[in-house]
Amino acid sequence: MTGVDTLARALIERGKQVGLTTKFSIDSDVVWVSVAIQKVAGEYVAHIHEIKESQMAAEKFEVDETRAFDSVDGAAAFLCAKSSIDLSGS
Repeated sequence: MTGVDTLARALIERGKQVGLTTKFSIDSDVVWVSVAIQKVAGEYVAHIHEIKESQMAAEKFEVDETRAFDSVDGAAAFLCAKSSIDLSGS
């Protein structure tokens, strides 16, 4: 599992939402994925949204999930397991 870099971790600890959006191709479909982590009331809330570009107008998401974790590392592990996004910033 790739961890959260130091700057992002510091921002998350202050309650800022930190995330990114990127796209990739699967079988000629462009897929957009967004992930984010935010500390809310002592929990680390992870958000992931994945949608094919062809389904954007209909807002038909392949993945649309939000879960809370006890640690930023738990939230990051969840996002890495659900997507191909590298959260290390490297």
